[in-house]
Amino acid sequence: MDQEGSIDIKDDGSGEFELKHDGNTIINSSRAMGNLTSMSASTSVSGRDLVLDVGGKIGPSTDADLLTLTAGNVVIAGAHSASARIDGAGLRIDTGGVIGTAGDTDLLTLNNGSLVVAGGVQVSTGLSATGGNVAAAAGAVSGSTGLAGRGVTIDEGGKIGTSADADLIQLDANSVAVAGVISGSQRIDGRGLRIDTAGVIGTAGDNDLLTLNNGSLLVTGQLTASVAMSASLIQCSTLEVGAESIKIGSTPISEADLAPVNGVTAGTVDATKAVNVYSDKAILGFRHFTSNRTCLH
Repeated sequence: MDQEGSIDIKDDGSGEFELKHDGNTIINSSRAMGNLTSMSASTSVSGRDLVLDVGGKIGPSTDADLLTLTAGNVVIAGAHSASARIDGAGLRIDTGGVIGTAGDTDLLTLNNGSLVVAGGVQVSTGLSATGGNVAAAAGAVSGSTGLAGRGVTIDEGGKIGTSADADLIQLDANSVAVAGVISGSQRIDGRGLRIDTAGVIGTAGDNDLLTLNNGSLLVTGQLTASVAMSASLIQCSTLEVGAESIKIGSTPISEADLAPVNGVTAGTVDATKAVNVYSDKAILGFRHFTSNRTCLH
């Protein structure tokens, strides 16, 4: 059959029809096409609610440009969902918000408000997190400039701080320097020293050696000093004084005990005071002298 223009195929009443070319079915009553190697049209091609249009556009009748196909590229103008993982350009997207590569399938995990990186993170201009968390699980976070997030800044030279006080903490080999006040809800231990609540300071072996109160220091042990000590009041259960000093054992010496010898001029008699003689044993100033023994002169 040689026909120009449209061909109208009508049903003969049996409900079946087909169009053949050289004995091969091209289209039949079920509207199925077969044995076609190519199809072309001057306008869009549509069928089964699918529209093929110029410019590589494919979509349904309600969204005719959902897909745009160009050389080596597919552009999706909408959401892309899949029942299995999506692989492309070396990237792998899997269920549970997991993103990675063929060699490291779970490098990134996206959760509500947080990103978990199971490896290293390198940034050229800084890393910030204002509304969530940045976590590095079994890896490291590095940057050529400072890192900032959740109000904390990390800068070169081991400096850690806040946006208002960037060098609050200084980390060096085996040392931590704090340029500010240290406070803790529990005790603080370091360098063999233990600082606890209620002003208690000690060591691991004697944790309450010192107790600091308002205006006083209580030492529950021996106090040794290489230089002079001064205080408005010193209270000791046992007083031992080194060179050029006295030793007081169990006998108490009060102010009244020391008053009789305080301020007495040698060789004179002072009322209610001790008698202090000259170096030649002479003394002046007795008003009465009574003896029940023999007096020699």
